[in-house]
Amino acid sequence: MKNFSIIGIAALAMLSISGCPDFSRSAQAQVVDPCEGLPQWGLFVGREPAEEFVARIRAQDDVEAFVQNQPPEGLGIDMDIGELTELVQRIDAEPRTIIDVPEEMLGIAGFSTTLLLKRLLFPNDEPVADQIVYGKIRDYTYVSETKSGHISVDMCIDRREFVPLGEDRREFYHWDIEIPDDQFMVAEREPPSDPSDPATYGNPFPTINFPLPAEAVDPANPASIWRRGLDHKLHAEGREIIVRHVYHRQLSDPNLTRLPDNHHFYTSTDASCIDLFTEGPPPATFGELVDNAYCLGRCEHPGVVNTGG
Repeated sequence: MKNFSIIGIAALAMLSISGCPDFSRSAQAQVVDPCEGLPQWGLFVGREPAEEFVARIRAQDDVEAFVQNQPPEGLGIDMDIGELTELVQRIDAEPRTIIDVPEEMLGIAGFSTTLLLKRLLFPNDEPVADQIVYGKIRDYTYVSETKSGHISVDMCIDRREFVPLGEDRREFYHWDIEIPDDQFMVAEREPPSDPSDPATYGNPFPTINFPLPAEAVDPANPASIWRRGLDHKLHAEGREIIVRHVYHRQLSDPNLTRLPDNHHFYTSTDASCIDLFTEGPPPATFGELVDNAYCLGRCEHPGVVNTGG
């Protein structure tokens, strides 16, 4: 069987489109570590790793301008910085609570944006800013005839430091996301004009204009789209993306709980997006994916995405 690969933002255990198991009941039956084995995700702002972006914006004293300016210069969040900082801190402390948030913090786009705000608004030595994200696609379906599908993703948030001995501050999320009919788009990679000239290796998928991380398009990087032979892009974005289920667990608690339907993670926006990259046309099932990677998050410029592979 031909090997297929995916690279990217999430995005984001895959199920059939029609169903989802009762995770809370199964979690009580056997306490396991759902974060075990998840690879670390990179968070990118446009083409920059989030760490480099945050350091640059802070050095230029442009944090407030970036947060409040409208795209593409900023995130477009029309809030006082002090009030926004309090809001982000509350979301971090109460992840299951129903909280009113601005549109830019809704859905999968808002999830990645909130991760960036935690790093932008808080000093590096604050626990809320000191977070690492791990993630993995658990299941996937693509129906080429209807341009629809489904993706399930596990995420884990850990902290590098500031964890008292014997305590587990990790958080686990499981997302089930449905892509309705005619919402998946497929693009073929465009070859460089001169394969011998690295300067001609630009955006491999200009028909779906989204800035990819620099390392993803660098022909000298073994992990890049070019070197891995990833020649097709499966993309969905916008309000038609349906977040069916989000489950959450503090790893200090064995109970996995579905977030209520009116939680802000369920609301997709124009900026919500999923990118999958494959070798050859996108396969139909998860079993046909090998060495997968992905992008999930905010596509609106500036893009803020989680990437894995």
